Amino acid sequence: MKVTQKQIAEKVGVSINTVSLAMRGSSSLSKETTAEILKVANQLGYVNSKSDANEKRKNLCLISTGNRLHDSYFYMSFYQKILRHAHLRGYNIIFLDSSDISGDLDKLNLYFSANSIAGVLILGHIDIEAAKLIKRTNLPIVAIGVRYDNTEICTVIEDNGLCVYQAIGYLYNRGYQDIGYLGNPGHSESFNERYYNYLRELHRHGLPIQNDCIIMDMDLDDMYNYDFIKDKLRAMPKLPQAFLCANDNTAMIVSKALQELGFNVPKDIAIVGIDNASVGKMTIPTLTSVDVRVDMQAQYSIDKLISFVEGAPYEAVRILIPTQLEEGQSVK
Repeated sequence: MKVTQKQIAEKVGVSINTVSLAMRGSSSLSKETTAEILKVANQLGYVNSKSDANEKRKNLCLISTGNRLHDSYFYMSFYQKILRHAHLRGYNIIFLDSSDISGDLDKLNLYFSANSIAGVLILGHIDIEAAKLIKRTNLPIVAIGVRYDNTEICTVIEDNGLCVYQAIGYLYNRGYQDIGYLGNPGHSESFNERYYNYLRELHRHGLPIQNDCIIMDMDLDDMYNYDFIKDKLRAMPKLPQAFLCANDNTAMIVSKALQELGFNVPKDIAIVGIDNASVGKMTIPTLTSVDVRVDMQAQYSIDKLISFVEGAPYEAVRILIPTQLEEGQSVK
């Protein structure tokens, strides 16, 4: 016999509406009330009565931070492509802000059950404890753009080693010997990989590492501070021949700041970005950038997750998506 919300309400001594609010994770209830309802629901073996097996196979949960999805520059593009590929496969996407994951496994399990979640996508870095808790639900998981050490989660990410290899090689083959860098390695795993591969590629080509031409101390909460970057560029004792930037947004700020300081891009200083964002094609000069293939990452992530949902053995593999350099006018 199916357990109903009415039975849970009678057991706890609350209204059916209160039970319904608890199942949806409503913030209008006290934590104590929610916890007691979820505890009783688990004890009674409650399963969302509105969901059948087919419905459960049609919902995927996308977990990220709210701030990330407000980033129209990059992550919103990712989100839109994930929605598109999920829709093409007949699946819906339900978004959950990682900050709403409290550490309560029962509550998370009930949220997934109530929303008929069959698999989870993690977009970008979230708190490691939240990632571990999601793993404990035993739902199939695919993370996009970040891996979680000591937690076996399948990951799809751009090949940042290849990305920087292409960028530095492109500059080197055009005669650039002195190449600076902008980007905080602490911002994300991708930024970290790009910085250390930048150092590796300089070493590979026998190029000097000019510490005075490397800017890494951008504020993680305000990494696109135009005045800060312009002041840093102004304070450099000698500017390099070219800059590799950790992403296109940084590259566009650098290009504008250099031109405001009286330099010509690319005649005086060349710039290469990473992401190949559409807005980089509208700047003057247009931006040379490495395409991280967002659409391909989204498609591989959705296809891999759905394969797990539909019965393929789960594999905590790391899938590297190849990148491709796209020429603009910011390198002469």
